[in-house]
This record gives sequence, C-alpha cells and structure tokens, in this order.
Amino acid sequence: MKYHRFIISTSFKLGEQITLYDRTLVHQLSRVLRLKNGDKIIIADGKGLEGICEITQSSKDNYIVSVNKLLKSKKEYTTPVVLYASIVKRENFEFIVEKVTEIGVSEIIPIISERTVKLNIKLERAQTIAREASEQSGRGMVPIVREPKKLETAIISAKQRGGDIVVFDPSAEKSFKSISFNKKKKPIHIFIGPEGGWSETELFSMKHNGSLMVHLEGFILRAETAAIVTSALVTYRLSE
Repeated sequence: MKYHRFIISTSFKLGEQITLYDRTLVHQLSRVLRLKNGDKIIIADGKGLEGICEITQSSKDNYIVSVNKLLKSKKEYTTPVVLYASIVKRENFEFIVEKVTEIGVSEIIPIISERTVKLNIKLERAQTIAREASEQSGRGMVPIVREPKKLETAIISAKQRGGDIVVFDPSAEKSFKSISFNKKKKPIHIFIGPEGGWSETELFSMKHNGSLMVHLEGFILRAETAAIVTSALVTYRLSE
C-alpha cells in the first residue's frame, strides 16, 4: 500500500511516539487529507531514514504517530553532487532549487561572481522549497541550501573537500561528453556562471586550480536552465 510521505526535522527510532506540531503539516493531515486515528503515513528525517507510522491521536493542533517500522532510503546517489550556482533573480533561483532537488543534488551553494547582479537569497524560503521538493519526489534526504559564497572561496572549499570540480562554460575546449568522473563517494562539484558569464580572470583562475572546464554541445543556455540541465546530466552519469 502506498502511504503519504512527509519529511520532518525530528529524529526518531523504532517504537517511539512522535508528536507532529508543524502547522502546515497538521493542516495537510487534518484538513486536506482528512487522516484519522489508525491511518498510516511515512515520516522521513531528511537524512536517509524513514519510518512507517500509525496515527494514534489527532487534533486540530497536533498529531501523534507511532513508529512501527524503520526503513533506509535507497534512492540517493552514493556520490554527492554539489551545485554551485551563481545567484539569479529570486523566482529563478528558487526554481533552480526546486528542480535540482528533484533531480538528486545533495547540496546547493549560491555563489557571487564578478558579474553576479543579485547578492543574496531568502535562505529559509529556499530551504523550505528544497524540503517540499524532496517530499514530492520521494527523496530520502533534503539538500542543504548554504549561505552565499564568493566564487574564489567556493573554489577553495571545493578543492579541500576533494572530488571533481566541473565548470561549465560555452567557450571551453572540452565537451562534457568527453570527461569521466571519479565515483568513489567524493563529491562532484558543478559550477554554473551568472547571466553575463564568467569573467576572463575567473576562467583563468579556475583553469589553473585544476577544474574541468567543459561546454555543452548545442545552444547557449540561461543560467537557471544550465543549472538544471547540467545537474541532470551529472546525476544521469552516476546512475549508469
């Protein structure tokens, strides 16, 4: 039987009674789905653990559920994919967060480059969008949306973490098709430039920092389109 699935911020264990207080969640359970005592749902901790639960008490203010069975999510990639996306206008960046979450990205880091116009995002809202997209797509974890970083700081951070650093740029000599990844659980870091593209200084710096500079064959994509398409291509490679 297919149960409704929700991601909560509380950890849990087998046999435990969990009280759900979140207003949005309680409204959905009571007013939208009209679930009652005896009905079952799945709760997930956003970190890969899920529990099949039975509703034992319900009211307009909270629901109490009993964790009857624990499951480990098998829907996540063993190699983390980290997206470093230059900040674009609010609705477009939120669209990026939603779609790359559905695709399987594990972390989203907004970056500020020389040609970035917007310098901040609504972090709490972006994290909420990531959580809702994870619930909708059946993911076992919720991607973390980080505080914005300057490009040079992000590159240094990516190098320290290890793994492949892939910079997408239309002027790059290599095609994305020509590169291969190290799939040994170290992250794959994807860098997407702003609407005006990378500056020459940034390209020089990234090339000499060991980044894989690649282009996508075909048309020039908008920043938000590029973020979604490249995330899909990388995760598809991981599933091969």
